[in-house]
Amino acid sequence: MDDEVCPGTKYWRRFRAWVQQALGQRYVRLYRQVFHDMVVCLSDQQLVTGIAFLAEAILRMYTEQDPITVYHFDIINYLARFSCNTHLLSMQIMRFIETKRTNRR
Repeated sequence: MDDEVCPGTKYWRRFRAWVQQALGQRYVRLYRQVFHDMVVCLSDQQLVTGIAFLAEAILRMYTEQDPITVYHFDIINYLARFSCNTHLLSMQIMRFIETKRTNRR
């Protein structure tokens, strides 16, 4: 069913099986934990970056020296929204992984 929806799934599963066979199950668990920690760290960093973008844009918009235009504020706003969406997507991925992990127990 998944292969019908996304043709790349078949190739991804084949590649994942090859990696698991080449590295062994012990290393796969280690890399899985490293990937989990990396995604959590980077998602938090994305959230902080988005807030910093917006804070700086608001400060620059209302200062007398070197103000930014509304056009530039919109660009920064879009970047901050993209950063927030990246954070939310990574949280969804982590939620999916955690529910899958608890279902195995």
